[in-house]
Amino acid sequence: MKIQELYNQALAQKKLILPPGEWAGPLHIRHSMVIEGPRATLWSQSGPALIIDADRVIVRNISVEALGESDLVAIEVRGQRRATFQDVKIRGRVAGIPGESEKWPVPKLLELGALPAQEASQRTIRVHVPVPCRVESKISGLRLSPEHLQIGSNEISIHIDPLPAHTLLWGELVIHSLFQRSITVTATTTTEAVVSEKRPLWVPSAEKEQVDRAKKAPPSKSPPSASLLRGQRVDLSELCAGKNKCTIAVGWTVERKNFEVDSAVFALGSHQKVRHDQDLLFYGNPSNEYLALKKATNALEQEHLELELAKVPSEIERLVLTLSIYEAEERRQNFSYFSTIYLRLLVDEASKEVEVFRFDLSSAFVLETAIVLGEIYRYKDHWRFSAVGAGYHGGLKALCETYGINVVS
Repeated sequence: MKIQELYNQALAQKKLILPPGEWAGPLHIRHSMVIEGPRATLWSQSGPALIIDADRVIVRNISVEALGESDLVAIEVRGQRRATFQDVKIRGRVAGIPGESEKWPVPKLLELGALPAQEASQRTIRVHVPVPCRVESKISGLRLSPEHLQIGSNEISIHIDPLPAHTLLWGELVIHSLFQRSITVTATTTTEAVVSEKRPLWVPSAEKEQVDRAKKAPPSKSPPSASLLRGQRVDLSELCAGKNKCTIAVGWTVERKNFEVDSAVFALGSHQKVRHDQDLLFYGNPSNEYLALKKATNALEQEHLELELAKVPSEIERLVLTLSIYEAEERRQNFSYFSTIYLRLLVDEASKEVEVFRFDLSSAFVLETAIVLGEIYRYKDHWRFSAVGAGYHGGLKALCETYGINVVS
């Protein structure tokens, strides 16, 4: 059932409670009503996911996301309508609310890099906020200073308590204003020497510089493809509609020649683990009935993943696309030596491969030896792609253990 149909059915009660899950918008509210959805996400690919065109509307306990370009509006309040928001998580911009309607140049993903094991660490970021707000750490052992932010530029110190070696740190920072905006944080610990970085890890101009570089790129004779940022999601079934198969091309550039890089795909079931060892596709098990890992036939990248979505077994819910460095610890290698890492979605158009989207990973990796590039997952009757770009320590072995495969040394 579509979300607008649920809304129409709830008009008499003046209360709409969304069941858990993801709901495709837009949802257009034209009557006074309470909308809530614990564990529900309302999303849109190309515009506002939630439009409020009535007074005395209360929205609470729900996530609202605009999944396209980073500048898209997620919530639009029209005509100075009076609306109340409580515990609403947002991804994207707000329109129609003073202060909140301005841009919020904050990172979606913050990679702290490699942290020294058994030692306290500190990092800094700089964010710009248009209204007074509060920032909160949802990660045990990670503290922020200051917690209360003023209008304008704020430098935030991130204090991390000592962690054991080979620990993966993962969690969220939340900026609280009228809405909640999340920053995903990731880091790993290492016993190797770590150079202390005194400059802020992230500043508001970073995204602007990325956009400026894109604008200066030479024009292409082919239609421009979408450029994904970390955390963005796209409808893969829609992009590959009418195609027997689609290809995910993976490429990289590395300074040294003796690196051996392996692509691998983990096919996960309902418990986010593999069903058996054959659900790991890699150089030793390169193909099955729906996926094949092949060396690229062009000079642009190294690996091609040919995927037939219609043939994926119903019990498979997620495909995790990864890269790892073979014998990285023995050879003292990691992804800091890579100047570029990217993936592209290719489809056949008139007997020619056309790029649909591209995901460029930043060069912020330090001592990581494995990367989750992205995930392909089921959403109702569609497949969607999520751009992840997260680095890990421990290589392919660590990924195998994470997804339920026992590795014998």
